[in-house]
Amino acid sequence: MLFRFDEIPSTQDVLKEYYRNRTAVFGDAAIAETQTCGRGRYGHRFHSPRGRGIYVSILLPYRDTDRMTIRAAAVLLTVIGEVTGLSADVKWVNDVFLDGRKIAGILAEAIVDEQGHPGAVVLGVGINLTEPPGGYSGDIQDVAGALFSSARQADLSEQAIAMVKKSLTGALLEKLTEMGSTEESPEEIALYRSRLINPSEVPPGILD
Repeated sequence: MLFRFDEIPSTQDVLKEYYRNRTAVFGDAAIAETQTCGRGRYGHRFHSPRGRGIYVSILLPYRDTDRMTIRAAAVLLTVIGEVTGLSADVKWVNDVFLDGRKIAGILAEAIVDEQGHPGAVVLGVGINLTEPPGGYSGDIQDVAGALFSSARQADLSEQAIAMVKKSLTGALLEKLTEMGSTEESPEEIALYRSRLINPSEVPPGILD
């Protein structure tokens, strides 16, 4: 099931709540037009302006969250290439870059039971699709970007961008759902490694 929201604090948090009260099962996802408290790793805020991005989380069976992050990044690189023809890069461990700007982030969070045993992972992906009017501000203005920069956006109609958003969302959810029932492949790791912009920061042996 896909839970759709206009505005919500965090797609991550709502899926955690739905898992705990048994409203959601593996493969269910939450998507929002805007998040008021979107976040990335270490609690960093993920700016989620209305109508400017794809903000989605999916509930999957528990696996190591770092490995899930790597696989999700490979999925995102693949989907971006297939839908838009653009070749994005990845910065260890969870940030996706295009033209030197961060356009997407990934957050994998384990859900534990009362005994502290992990039972599920909520995997969130946030993609900056188009830039907000006037660009990004504050502490993210020097690093944040969008899949369709102002220059690319000028060549596309609103209808075309809406179609890309729909295609990206559908392909992303399909491939992330598959992750819940498949093991990581050498192709995923090879793609991730080939697009790394900071290979020296990867812990030794983790991508072997």
